[in-house]
Amino acid sequence: MEKIKLTQEQANAIEYALNKTGDYKDDKDRLIRDISRDYVNFHNDLFSLNKIDIAVAAKALYAGYEVIPQYKVGDWITVFYENGNFKYTAKITSVESEFVRVDVNTSRNFPQYLNGYGIVRHATPEEIQQEKKRRFWNGIGRIEDEYKQNDLVEVDYQDYGIINGKTNSGTWMIYHINDDATVFCSSDEIRLIVKAEDRLDK
Repeated sequence: MEKIKLTQEQANAIEYALNKTGDYKDDKDRLIRDISRDYVNFHNDLFSLNKIDIAVAAKALYAGYEVIPQYKVGDWITVFYENGNFKYTAKITSVESEFVRVDVNTSRNFPQYLNGYGIVRHATPEEIQQEKKRRFWNGIGRIEDEYKQNDLVEVDYQDYGIINGKTNSGTWMIYHINDDATVFCSSDEIRLIVKAEDRLDK
């Protein structure tokens, strides 16, 4: 059976009940019975159990549970949709009780539910780096790694060069300013500093 998902508050309340209270310590059956009774009101550390569904509580106690990850504004998340066939990475702009909003500007810029439609998780460092790269190139009106003739680029840790063409193998020919020589670099070894059309020395 798949583990049920609980909020951090619900998980804390269950753990507190089973480990630190005299009434429910190591007694899952009694806790379930009281959750099912309308006249039982939980207080303080157990307050969140007042609104938990009895079926959810039973599955959590007897089949196990996972805690829904905690998100905050500024976190990067990756959202999978349409059975995992598509995904995007975005930054959270607001957090509400059951969903988050993100900073993507697509047809799917609607609330992302944390326990419902699609799959939401924290983005990996690689996904964040790739999304920042995509946004950079999109922001200047080019596709990713679209260097052009006479672009000023950073080469070899703060040395600079001018794009002077591309080889058949896909590496860039770059006039290395400090060495007054041509070097060959992959896209991963250079970084755009100034587009050719924006250079003031042209």
